[in-house]
Amino acid sequence: PGRQEDSHEFLRCLLDAVLLHELRTAGVEETAPQRRGETSLMQSLFGMHHRSQLRCPDCGYCSNTYDAAMDLSLDLTGGISSVDAALHRYAATEKLDDDNRWKCSKCKRAVLARKSMRIRYPPQCLVIHLKRFAF
Repeated sequence: PGRQEDSHEFLRCLLDAVLLHELRTAGVEETAPQRRGETSLMQSLFGMHHRSQLRCPDCGYCSNTYDAAMDLSLDLTGGISSVDAALHRYAATEKLDDDNRWKCSKCKRAVLARKSMRIRYPPQCLVIHLKRFAF
């Protein structure tokens, strides 16, 4: 009460509350928030992993980072006017510029790497958060 939230925040709060109820009912401790939902019903329905990959143009080495998420945030700013176009932007390979050089852990050089994002392990139910505003 008394707080203004958008629909995405409401959904996240609702799913978190259902998850906490499910865990408490199962007797699971809340001491490890980064792991507590990995085997829950909410995680099995909405959980996914994003893969962020950096590729070295000099030696070809790829560094992969995986992040767990319950939704996919897509940017609808900068002329993007459809979910399809936003998905293409999400999956597009980006070349890092001089200000964002990446130090390759294999060849040890600061390079203009290529970065790509993918959904590595997709959810059964994909929740898409449309970011319509730039701040």
